[in-house]
Amino acid sequence: MPRGTFDFLKIALYFSIMSVLNNWWLIPSLIIILVGILCPAIGTALIYKKKLWNANLISFTILPGLIISRALGLHPLFGGFIGGVIGALLSELPSFNKNRNTASVINIFTFGMFGFGVSIIPLFDIRIDLEAVLFGDLLTSNLRELTIILAPSLVLFIFFFLTFFIGKSTYSELNQQSDPANPIKTCFYNLFLNFTTIIVITSSITALGLVSVIPFLSIPSIIGIEKRVPNLPFAMVLSSIFGLTISTTGLLVSIIFNFAPGPLIAAICLLLLVAKFFVKDLINFFKKYIAG
Repeated sequence: MPRGTFDFLKIALYFSIMSVLNNWWLIPSLIIILVGILCPAIGTALIYKKKLWNANLISFTILPGLIISRALGLHPLFGGFIGGVIGALLSELPSFNKNRNTASVINIFTFGMFGFGVSIIPLFDIRIDLEAVLFGDLLTSNLRELTIILAPSLVLFIFFFLTFFIGKSTYSELNQQSDPANPIKTCFYNLFLNFTTIIVITSSITALGLVSVIPFLSIPSIIGIEKRVPNLPFAMVLSSIFGLTISTTGLLVSIIFNFAPGPLIAAICLLLLVAKFFVKDLINFFKKYIAG
């Protein structure tokens, strides 16, 4: 091949790559793909371990951390991570897990932390785009947000393989809160699960916001993954495929109709849940009708 032709092909390839990278939809698409894989996968582990309520608490403990770190001139996600760690530690207290009214306690604490976070904004005299924090701002995301999402990918990859070696990969085993035979393994597994949850929630704020990330973490419950698939790694893969389909569909519809992607994805989760109950009730109705 003549050198002139080779140089021309290099230049053409360079401009082709740059034209793709300069498309405004590329980075949001990559972010929503990663979020669509990460959130349902970690949500599956939380459902198997009966810790989804803890994720709800962690998500809103992140809000005060975001605001305080912003007031101190730090990166908001740093404070969000610290807030998430505090929420994770609180969620492991016996008062939260062994209380008869655990749901009520967590609800009060969760929305109390939300109220606390909003209340301290005027105290620090700072400007916070609360709508973006709560509901996401995916379409204005940049390469930095994409880089932040890549860290949880690595953590979740490690978590995925830990499920094979930690001896806690089936639903019946994961459902146990402790293992008298090997409490250190159980403690390590729970800590790593909380750590991964904090990172996934914190890094998904750009795409989904604090409000929409919880329904997305709960996606595996829509298909009843814990009842259908006893093996956790396989269930995580199936949930990620399901979540990826929902997230990409939500992004596409939001672009076409100019909707906010985060709330729209949460609304899709709601529609799927309602449809599930409707179809189930419809099937039961016909079964009773035929039997009668």
